[in-house]
Amino acid sequence: MNDGAILVVAARDCTHLTGRDYTLWGKAAPPLVWQFRPRAAVEEDEAWLQLIPYVVLRDERGAVWAYARRGGDGRLLGRHSVGVGGHIEVADRCTTLLDTARACARRELAEELAQPEAARLDPHPCGWIHERETAIGRVHLGLVFAARWTAPDPPQPKPGEPLAAVGFLPPAAVLTDDRFERWSRLAVRLLRAEA
Repeated sequence: MNDGAILVVAARDCTHLTGRDYTLWGKAAPPLVWQFRPRAAVEEDEAWLQLIPYVVLRDERGAVWAYARRGGDGRLLGRHSVGVGGHIEVADRCTTLLDTARACARRELAEELAQPEAARLDPHPCGWIHERETAIGRVHLGLVFAARWTAPDPPQPKPGEPLAAVGFLPPAAVLTDDRFERWSRLAVRLLRAEA
């Protein structure tokens, strides 16, 4: 990570996105002002929202790919997820916020998934998610992307990644399984609302 800086937006500029669990893409303007700040300085500062591209892979039936976390952020350890994503780094920077987030999404897919097809996916934006109940949720804003997985084999984490594949699941199964992190359930609700 280039000097530890990540992309953030001022929380005061995002109240139209943080006042509800999710907002469909196109129903609210994205933040206009964004900047890179040292991650250590914003990790627990609720004045700044760390923007996280969160890519949900779907198969031809609309099932979502899930995995279990075996390492990484201790606050999420052991939880299940349907989103591949991470912090936007300086190296991801493009002209627009959407292009910057999409560049990060593609980088994260290439870094975390074993199949070369992952790097060629074209994720499209679906909307925003935010949760206010936890300390980790209050300092992050998710931009949910969806991508169609068409490769013959299901996605697999790269060797050494702290992820264990669960497989493709019906969205309803994610909503009723408490092992899934709250963001996964919010992302699935957003995708169902988009349909």
